[in-house]
Amino acid sequence: MTRFEINATSYNANPTTATDNVGDANPEEIINKKVTIPQTGGIGTIIFTVVGIALMAGAVMAMRKRNSEEI
Repeated sequence: MTRFEINATSYNANPTTATDNVGDANPEEIINKKVTIPQTGGIGTIIFTVVGIALMAGAVMAMRKRNSEEI
C-alpha cells in the first residue's frame, strides 16, 4: 500500500511565490448571443382568470345566501 501524505509543502515548495502562465497578449473577443425567453400569457391566461373570478364570485354569493338564511 502506498502512503499518501499532505503537508505544508505538498503543493508548492515556496508558498510565498507563485508563477502564472499568462496567456496570449492578444485576447480573442467573445461575442455573446442574445437570449430569447419564451412568450408567456396570451388567451389562455385570460380564460383562467375569468373562470377563477367567476368561481370566487359564485362562492361569495353562496356564502352570503347561506349566512342570510341562518339569521
